[in-house]
Amino acid sequence: MLDSNPLRGLKLPKEKNPTRIVLSDEEYNAMLRVSGRVDWRFHVALVLAHETGDRIGAIRHLRWSDIDLEDRTILWRAEHEKSGYEHRTPVTAEALAALEEAQRRNPGNEDAPVLPARCSKLRSAAEGVKTTTRGLTPAGIRPTIPGSPPSGTGGRSHLIGADEMKPAKWILGLLVVILLPASPAEAQGRRNLTPEQQAERQRRMEEMRVAARPIEGINSIWIDELTWMEVRDEIASGKTIGIIATGGVEQNGPYMAGGKHNYVLEAMCDAIARELGNALCAPVMKYVPEGDPENIRYPGTLSVRQETFRMVLEDVANSLKSQGFTDVVFIGDSGGNQNGMSDTAEKLNEYWGGTARAHYIEEYYREDIWSCVFLEEELGIFQKPDICSATRDIYHDDVHYSSIVATTDPDRIRARQRMEEGLYSINEVELGPVERTIEIGERLIEYRTGITVRAIRESMGR
Repeated sequence: MLDSNPLRGLKLPKEKNPTRIVLSDEEYNAMLRVSGRVDWRFHVALVLAHETGDRIGAIRHLRWSDIDLEDRTILWRAEHEKSGYEHRTPVTAEALAALEEAQRRNPGNEDAPVLPARCSKLRSAAEGVKTTTRGLTPAGIRPTIPGSPPSGTGGRSHLIGADEMKPAKWILGLLVVILLPASPAEAQGRRNLTPEQQAERQRRMEEMRVAARPIEGINSIWIDELTWMEVRDEIASGKTIGIIATGGVEQNGPYMAGGKHNYVLEAMCDAIARELGNALCAPVMKYVPEGDPENIRYPGTLSVRQETFRMVLEDVANSLKSQGFTDVVFIGDSGGNQNGMSDTAEKLNEYWGGTARAHYIEEYYREDIWSCVFLEEELGIFQKPDICSATRDIYHDDVHYSSIVATTDPDRIRARQRMEEGLYSINEVELGPVERTIEIGERLIEYRTGITVRAIRESMGR
């Protein structure tokens, strides 16, 4: 038996644990789309809160010295963490884009805050609620408290910003980033550069953006092969079509490398962009939906979820638009990519509102799919069984793919090894010699380039 009550003198909490408002993915995305209209700091803080899961108080205290953009990590300092422990978290693609936006908006030295205060005077809570409402209302968001009665049933309103209801704590935390003044230490960090020094830094950056290239460029349509100055000058010269090509990594039988679709696009996007004359190609997107990532059947297959694929499409397209591309073209070499590209193009056109256009080019993949008609009627090549299919027998390969891939590198179809073993054929069609394979591939590239360029120009003319 205890001699005394060990809980005697313990004060009971006066308030219940707060019930937090929960935003669905749809509501978060809606809020994200309009957040920039409120303030760029609101947008950046919203993304960082969502992507890192850290507290707004810690986000508000981030400095550029805590951000490692090269290693893509964020250092969370112990003095700003509720747990009291210092730790690092990885930076997602979405968080990286937000941080890069913050850097463009607020360039400064390493001690500068990522999210500087908007003003030097504390604004009223009422104005903070008004700002929140301004961000949420255009998004059509009505976050609900789990377990609370729906509006219209006598319960409290679920619309953030209503006078009779406290806004969600984390939403107000985001507003603190925008509205509250910085601490003296933060203000000192901003004063490390004098106004003259800041103006000089800005002037030099502007000069660099318009500076002439010091050397001659190269003859390439691939954005990742060009320097930023070369891309800038290509856009200025009128190359304002950006092509996003989606491939994949999957099993393609015993002879064809897993990157088949990527290699085809390596040849096709180059030919399409050059034929258009006013286009550049983004690097081929190699990671696409190939089934459940947690249940891969064939070794070597790499898959992402549909939602991941679509978000990457959207982000890359927005990246192209933001630097001056006026038309973004989606082409895909694999059947599983088509719906995601179509839906993303439709979504972007609605979001962009005519400031740029997205084009899903179905004909690239669907018109005379796998070039079955062209092979038979123009080249006299008949595969067995005589069906038009991506998979004949057990091979996810055919003359169409083998020939086009061979134009990029015959080793990718194991030409030498197959000839040594007497296996240089596909679907009962002899491929050799290698020069013949490449010749067939070049004819196919020319044919399919014509189909795609025509379709792109028709889409742009609508």
